[in-house]
Amino acid sequence: MNIISHAGDFVSDDVYYRVVQIVTNNEDIQRHAAEIVFNVVSSPTAHEMAVKVGGYILGEFGFYISDLPQCGPMQQFTALQSKYPLVSNTTKAILLNTYIKFYNMYSDPPLREKILKVFDDNQSHVDAEIQQRAAEYKHLSACVTEATVNVVLENMPVYDIKTSSVMMAVAKGRGQTSDKDVWAEKVAAREAEAEEFRQKEVEDRTEHHTATGHPS
Repeated sequence: MNIISHAGDFVSDDVYYRVVQIVTNNEDIQRHAAEIVFNVVSSPTAHEMAVKVGGYILGEFGFYISDLPQCGPMQQFTALQSKYPLVSNTTKAILLNTYIKFYNMYSDPPLREKILKVFDDNQSHVDAEIQQRAAEYKHLSACVTEATVNVVLENMPVYDIKTSSVMMAVAKGRGQTSDKDVWAEKVAAREAEAEEFRQKEVEDRTEHHTATGHPS
């Protein structure tokens, strides 16, 4: 995080993926990592890469510090949301992921109200991906079962270091880096799983309304 906080936008996405992998794989550093990224993103001068890393880590592990003074759920949300207008659409998408996780983890009504407003505001975003996520997360927050939410919002799996080492050895011979690709595949698989649950929920609701004669 020292590299990210000082080098900022000069840090490549490969470093982002590597930090995510290390923190995800090491439970003993997750609380400390959450504290560090919270302090970094709370700074008015936090770079976008720090916000990107902070969004991911707080969404996954921010609950470890939610009981600390000045590190509660609302403070975490406020720190990230203060950067939201300034970051790219890619980072905005990560922050929306973080916010739906916050909504699921914390039952604080004022926090949930602020998160829902972010979803509402972004349903008309010019970027289609942001628009779609905002609409889906707004629906997810109100219309799906607890079991579905828990599956969709489950923490990311531990990164397979053995697979990574093999893939990196292959990629080294090709002059490429595979760390990012392997992790991206894991993220894509989880998002595909989440999309399947979301679509199933929409279909179930449509069938219910059709059967009862109510409009969808």
